[in-house]
Amino acid sequence: MGRRLLGAGLALGLAVLLGGGLGGLAAALDFNGASLEDWLGPFREQGRALVEGRAELVEGFVYPPSAAVLLAPLGALGPAAAEALGWFVQLLCVGILAALSPRLAGARWSGSLDLAFGLAVGLCVPVLHSVHWGQLGAPLAVLVLLWLLAGRSEGGSDEQAGRVREARTRSTWAGDVALSLAVGLKVYPLLVALPRWAVHRPSRRALLLLLAVVVALPWLVMGADAPAFAGAVAERVRELSSEGGGWWGSANRQSVAAVIGRAVGAPGPPAFLGAVTLVAFVALAVVTARLARDPRPRALETSGLLLLTGLVLLPGPCWPHHLATLPLLWAVALGGAVRARPWVLASIITASLPLHLALGGWEVAYTSALPLVATLLAVVGAVAGLPSRADATAVAA
Repeated sequence: MGRRLLGAGLALGLAVLLGGGLGGLAAALDFNGASLEDWLGPFREQGRALVEGRAELVEGFVYPPSAAVLLAPLGALGPAAAEALGWFVQLLCVGILAALSPRLAGARWSGSLDLAFGLAVGLCVPVLHSVHWGQLGAPLAVLVLLWLLAGRSEGGSDEQAGRVREARTRSTWAGDVALSLAVGLKVYPLLVALPRWAVHRPSRRALLLLLAVVVALPWLVMGADAPAFAGAVAERVRELSSEGGGWWGSANRQSVAAVIGRAVGAPGPPAFLGAVTLVAFVALAVVTARLARDPRPRALETSGLLLLTGLVLLPGPCWPHHLATLPLLWAVALGGAVRARPWVLASIITASLPLHLALGGWEVAYTSALPLVATLLAVVGAVAGLPSRADATAVAA
């Protein structure tokens, strides 16, 4: 673990050096030169509104009422304290992703990969994009990781005993809380749990915690204003996503429909492509539900991460920081068959800051959909890393 943290630390220092300082790195990662803009802007301002007793939507906030409540303590801090907390949270999350993601690989993880993995995480652009904006991409990736690891702590695929068995899925308090917080901050992390829940009914505690965070907490703080707040957020997202809206033609969008639309010269995601990708998402959901039933090692973790990656098929902006779960896919793939490693290496290179800088920075890299391509390569690696059914049967015997 120490070498992974060392690698991540060296990578962050190298990122600043390659970017020509913090300001240069910020300019290379996106159009704004200021760091922690979302953390100090809409996140803190929305929290301050709630602290002052105003359950009203502030400018730039596009998250559910539960997120506003969870971020409310940030509004009680002054600018300097909020900035210090923002850097602490983001850098802590980078360290956790580097240190703990390899646990998803299980006993097949090779310690010789530790330093390289830490370097890869620290130079991963979707993760750095979260750090730059003070966004939730890296924190959500950590919460998803903790949920996956909590599930493994109750069982997991047992290779050391010389047999492969289906994972037990009794939830833990830590896992249920982590998932509830992730869904409360942004709804989409729920995708990681759906394949498992399609096979094994979620525990009553898990459902109650989700309801408590997503529904009860906003009602407790906002009262009858909570539904109106949620409606205002939905309307703002609709306006931003619609033709002519602020998100419509953004080069940062990494959804498949937006990327293909850019490639064919469309000003925004064509409607028919959006419909096609929705159908593809439904197909992916069916595939991941079947994979969750598979007794092969890491099949359960892979199924959830694959459906979470299906975010690129759904409507919405899908910014680069939404893909900050890349290190989790890398770890799962590296714990599998050797044939997965070329895909992981290609994904790491494609997602790396040096390549983005070599291309001229964020605009070329994001327009070219490098974060999306890196994610798709990691998906292929995760699937390729699963043992063949013949191998799994041989081990089970």
